[in-house]
Amino acid sequence: MSNGLAIAAITAILKNLLENGLVQNSALSSMGNVLVTTLPPDQISIGVDGQPQLNLFLYQVSQNRNADMGKSNAKGGKLCNYPTHLRESWLEDENPPLAINLHYLLTAYGNKDFQTEILLGYVMQLMHQVPVLSNDAIRVALNHISSTNRTGLLSQAIESTSVAALTEQLGQVQILPNLFDTEQMSRLWSLLQGSYRPSIAYEVSMVFIGSQKSTPESSSHLQALDRPLIERVTASPSTNGEIVAGSSIIIYGKNLSGDITRICLNEGKSLLEPQIVEDNRILFKLPQNLYAGTHQIKVVHQQMYKYQNNHEVVSNDKTFVLHPTIKVSVQKQGFNNLDNSEGTALTVQFNPKICPQQQVIFRLTSTNEINKEVYTFNAPFRNADNEAIELFIADVPAGSYLVQSEIDGVESADMNPTENIIVLKAKFSKELCHDQNCLE
Repeated sequence: MSNGLAIAAITAILKNLLENGLVQNSALSSMGNVLVTTLPPDQISIGVDGQPQLNLFLYQVSQNRNADMGKSNAKGGKLCNYPTHLRESWLEDENPPLAINLHYLLTAYGNKDFQTEILLGYVMQLMHQVPVLSNDAIRVALNHISSTNRTGLLSQAIESTSVAALTEQLGQVQILPNLFDTEQMSRLWSLLQGSYRPSIAYEVSMVFIGSQKSTPESSSHLQALDRPLIERVTASPSTNGEIVAGSSIIIYGKNLSGDITRICLNEGKSLLEPQIVEDNRILFKLPQNLYAGTHQIKVVHQQMYKYQNNHEVVSNDKTFVLHPTIKVSVQKQGFNNLDNSEGTALTVQFNPKICPQQQVIFRLTSTNEINKEVYTFNAPFRNADNEAIELFIADVPAGSYLVQSEIDGVESADMNPTENIIVLKAKFSKELCHDQNCLE
């Protein structure tokens, strides 16, 4: 069943995750009871004697870009346009489900020295340890939420549907930190009209919302067939265990082989043909047009003869992470840019290409085993898809450095790390190059 509880359910699951993590952390016992809320920041005030508090606020909902690539109207389109758990019940005149990302602001409040810093540090550690909410974790959390406070608004709303149905709708979601700079955080807090407190933003990706109308004939027919089951998705051995653009992946599971077996990515309308199909394993080469990040995959069984019936049998959803690969080249060193500061100009080529909405961070790690310093740089502004970024690096001591990148929290794959090692000849002042003229 598809309904509008998906957003509230994700917020409640994250709140439950924070509450359990704080209770289980013995290092926070000296603080006493830490209150976890989901209120707008302008409604929170802590007095001198108030208890420490964490607030999780949903400040934005955005459309998922990867899912958008495959969206189309259901009329005349393939059933692969719909999420697996809704596919059997969508009618031809309905719109496909809306794939969204949820953006949260997590803020720590304290009234004593270091309370805020300690709370924020432990919470960031907790969220880092749980980058993906699995289907099982979601089911356990929803059962706890619905049974703990039966008079609560969300508990009563869940009772009107079912935990199993809501769990299936949510599937598996990814949690990524959004590392805002000072200007971005300042703009956000000015919109919230609250008193600023140390905060970190998180993005929860690939949540589906849609309507539901069932047809008894189709659901009873599909339940009678053996539905394919995906258990895990791994990289092929040729890519050192990391999934990269254009590489092959291996899908493991049960009942994977059908009359006609196809692959559906990110609810796309085009079904793709795998290279090898076995009952418990499928080898599939990824298309080149995927962005780095989290993607959904499912197995679709079509029938050999269309005149028998026109149903497709679809597996459960599984997610995988596509890592970018980079190639770094040094353009110039020790030159003067527009404001006469010295530095090093790099060109970093990306595969796959990156879109303007993706957050790109560069990291330089010293190859010196004794003093392994790390320097990070934000990518310059982009208004179109890019296959390469020009970066001006300064205020970094001379030495040898490994260049790596991170796109929306996904690290670049080190297919051949020695190719991305650069040698800086001097120490410069730190800034980015936002103008191509600085390379001339």
